[in-house]
Amino acid sequence: MRLRTLNGAVLALALGAASLLGTRTAGAHDDADEKKAKQKQEKQQQDQDQKAKQKQAKQEQQQGQQQEKRQREQDQRAKEQQRGSYQQKQHQQKEQDRQVKEQHRQNQETQQRLSKERQQFLIEEHRGRVTQYGLRLHDQERIGSERAEKLRQAKRHANYRYQQRYLERLREQRLYLARAYNYDDDPYFYTPPTYRYSRQGRYYEVNEYAVDMLQRAVKYGYTEGVLVGQADREDGWGRDYRDSWAYQDANYGYTGYYASQSEYNYYFREGFRRGYSDGFHDRYEYGSSSNDSFAIHDDALSVIIRLEPFR
Repeated sequence: MRLRTLNGAVLALALGAASLLGTRTAGAHDDADEKKAKQKQEKQQQDQDQKAKQKQAKQEQQQGQQQEKRQREQDQRAKEQQRGSYQQKQHQQKEQDRQVKEQHRQNQETQQRLSKERQQFLIEEHRGRVTQYGLRLHDQERIGSERAEKLRQAKRHANYRYQQRYLERLREQRLYLARAYNYDDDPYFYTPPTYRYSRQGRYYEVNEYAVDMLQRAVKYGYTEGVLVGQADREDGWGRDYRDSWAYQDANYGYTGYYASQSEYNYYFREGFRRGYSDGFHDRYEYGSSSNDSFAIHDDALSVIIRLEPFR
């Protein structure tokens, strides 16, 4: 009897232990399954986050490409408009120059002419000057193109468009110099000086054709200064006209005739810094604006070039 009771107790203990072990094993399996499910959920969330980031990056890249494309199209349209406007102004300027030259020619028919020796000296001087200037224009175009690329990379869009326009004019000037020129038919070379002006303590004697060229340098400088000042203001750039490549180059509109390059550069810059001030501050102290055209005031021009007629 005691043996049976003992065996029963042992059996009960064994069954209890087995039941407890089974419960613990089932609990461990549940924990493992829950952990795997959680890891799977985290992995899915990470994949979703990664895909969202990739999608956002792709959208931003596409937006940037679209914006750059729109900017290129805008720059191209602006360049075409500027070219058409410039060609029209150039035609008007040529016609005006032709009329002025014809009038001067008629006035000079009865006036004293320079000696043949002096005429020949001026012709040879100009030939050498034009040749040197033509060579320099090649270098200036290269430097200007490098400057334009830096402006594009800096996203100075208004200045970039202006720089492209300026380079286009330099190319046209180079082509102009390559054409044949009839020196014998140009009244500049036989017209004696009728004015004098002083610069930095030195007097210079010039005829009316040289006067026209120097005044044109101031007028071109003023107009280009206004445009660069406006571009800096539009780009949110600091005020500094000396930073402009147009100011540094100062050859816009120069043909190599009637004035030395250094004289033209000096008076171009005098007009430029005044135009830049007006354009940057959007007010016109030294000149005026009308239909996207700019002109320096006559009184400001006379202050820059103080002419004294002596004949």
